[in-house]
Amino acid sequence: MARLDIYWSFRSPYSYLAIDRLAAIAEEYDVETRFRPVRPLAMREPDFFVKNRPQFLPYLLKDAFREGQRLGVPIAPPRPDPIRMDLATGKVAADQPLMDWLMGLAISAVDAGRGLEFARAAAHRIWGGVENWHEGKNIPDAADDAGLEFAKL
Repeated sequence: MARLDIYWSFRSPYSYLAIDRLAAIAEEYDVETRFRPVRPLAMREPDFFVKNRPQFLPYLLKDAFREGQRLGVPIAPPRPDPIRMDLATGKVAADQPLMDWLMGLAISAVDAGRGLEFARAAAHRIWGGVENWHEGKNIPDAADDAGLEFAKL
């Protein structure tokens, strides 16, 4: 059996743009899917955005929104950003409570065999224009949409 290894980030707009297509592949084909949430680049290399040209991040977002339009995938900047970062300087905060929370939930979802489904449902809230996606029932509802009980994650 073929295997699809998915290394996926909640912060990456490109991960978001790919999630529906990845889920469709997993559903349509006889393929073993191994979903692996990864920490965002800003956490793996905190000085990446400081060292790069200041145009990098604005261009990345412009390109991602253009790609979303091409694919017909609604995309909006996350509000709030799951990473605490000064966008003007590129400096990333050492403390990352939202991303730590999301990663913990994602790992629990993977352990329950529903990582891809959870990431897909959460990503639609994070990148799909839901204001304050981290509050209220947004993420618990994403867990429900993925066939999980939020309280057990």
